[in-house]
Amino acid sequence: MIRKKPFDLALLVFVVISLINFSSFLVLAGEQVNAEEQQKNTDTNVVKNRRFFGLGVYGGARTEEWSANCFWGNKDGYRWEYGSVQVIYGWRMNRFSDRWRVWFEGGLGYIAFNHGGDVFASEIQVMTSYDFLRFKKVNFFVVEFEEINIFAEGGAGIGYYSGTPDEKLIGHSPIGLLTYGLGANFSLGNGFYFETDIRFKHASSFPDYDKGLNTDGLGLKITKYF
Repeated sequence: MIRKKPFDLALLVFVVISLINFSSFLVLAGEQVNAEEQQKNTDTNVVKNRRFFGLGVYGGARTEEWSANCFWGNKDGYRWEYGSVQVIYGWRMNRFSDRWRVWFEGGLGYIAFNHGGDVFASEIQVMTSYDFLRFKKVNFFVVEFEEINIFAEGGAGIGYYSGTPDEKLIGHSPIGLLTYGLGANFSLGNGFYFETDIRFKHASSFPDYDKGLNTDGLGLKITKYF
């Protein structure tokens, strides 16, 4: 039985609204910084960071026991499936190296446990990635990609979960998040990229001592670079 916290729906709505407001602030701040940089840099040869915006989905399930035992311990028979939709906004750090990216990632989703019901989740993370392999003009069957990048990624953030099936498994919100993985993005032309990644995510409560949720999953995104 999922244990609901008092006023969890109201708090969830508050967190969602806060995430929307925070995301809007980031977009406006990014636009302001970009406008100021354009005003300062009249030399067209100045290398500028490229902004990107994207939408994606992520789906995963409980990490298998051998992996969970290696890192965080046994999960006491609980199993779960996780799904979310994601919004991302970030920069390719061309001034430093065009292989580095930094972005904010917000997600809204659910976690379905084998004991109990669904838990709604809202999350925001700061992520970074490095393209350690890059290929130009790649023919993949009948499709030619202008560029393919293979990258490693990692990040951390906070989240809110509307309930818990067991406080020893995952405690009360707020939730701390740790994410890392490997992925690839494919240039579709005109600044559009298709991106896929395999991620491991650990979620654990800040105020409680718990074992946390370890989830392996697959992400799919479409991003647009400006």
